[in-house]
Amino acid sequence: MKFENIALGSLLQVFSLWRNSMQLYARIFAIAVAALMSVGTAHAQISVSGGNVTISTSGSYIVTAGNVYNLTIAASNVTLNLNGYNIGAGNSGGSRGAPCQIAASGMGNTCTGTLSGTNEITVTGSNVKISNGSVIGGPNNGIVINPPLGTGADITLSDLLVKDFVGYGVQINGDGATLINVKAVQNGQGGIMANHNVILVNVSANYNNHDGITLGSGEVLENVTANFNSGKGIFANGSATVARSTTSHNGSTGIFLSGVIRDHIAYGNVGDGVNSAGGFGLVIDSVATQNSGNGFALNVHTCYSGLSANFNTLEQIAGGTPLSGTVASCE
Repeated sequence: MKFENIALGSLLQVFSLWRNSMQLYARIFAIAVAALMSVGTAHAQISVSGGNVTISTSGSYIVTAGNVYNLTIAASNVTLNLNGYNIGAGNSGGSRGAPCQIAASGMGNTCTGTLSGTNEITVTGSNVKISNGSVIGGPNNGIVINPPLGTGADITLSDLLVKDFVGYGVQINGDGATLINVKAVQNGQGGIMANHNVILVNVSANYNNHDGITLGSGEVLENVTANFNSGKGIFANGSATVARSTTSHNGSTGIFLSGVIRDHIAYGNVGDGVNSAGGFGLVIDSVATQNSGNGFALNVHTCYSGLSANFNTLEQIAGGTPLSGTVASCE
């Protein structure tokens, strides 16, 4: 990482960015090791097929037929390999309905209405891993995580497409989940909604109604894309760390959060490209172009360095404190 031109007053925030990155890579490494171990024990996987399915015993499971829907994981310590199959209401005999379409405006989609029925996948256990497949189409939410009271989510979702739900694509009601290589596309109430201390890596949330990604605080986002959503691209109620990500052509602000934003591109949003919200902020080496509001809308406690802002309708860089190698405090 490049840390030139960052004032001494911001070093604690830079350290926080580095620390969060190290935690992120440590968790990814642990997930990769677990995946390799599961390959070696594939013969022990329990087959899942046929209709309404509830997993109530810890273990390693694999979907072996394309007829699974309304799946519930009620146990902890469960690994579920979707094995390339789709989990969806269409597997129940056609109740899925018509797929969502991209809205005429090019932002959001036609998935609207009142939620009905059940979530397609519901998790009520902890230490659960779901990977390698798709969850498509239904009148409720795609994947909902409701961990036991008093525990963190400790959920890993990886290599998944979640699409065409009237509700959220992914809704995480506990803390501490990890999403890797997850796509949330064309969902009616939002792409991904999560609480606190969530890690998102190689995640995209596109063409969703409302916000693409809605978060609490303490999140780490790496290589995340949120484009063509009818609301904000990425919205956090608290502080987060975002690196190498893109928000473009959203119906409101591209990215709205306090914390650390680095190597971000905000392009063509109907609103500000980057809005640092309240609290301390550090925005570094980022680009905002052709947004309908400000390129960068930064509060008085936000420091910035290495920004490029062009062709935005209002100010290119509004507010904030520029860093030029001098000691500065943004607190």
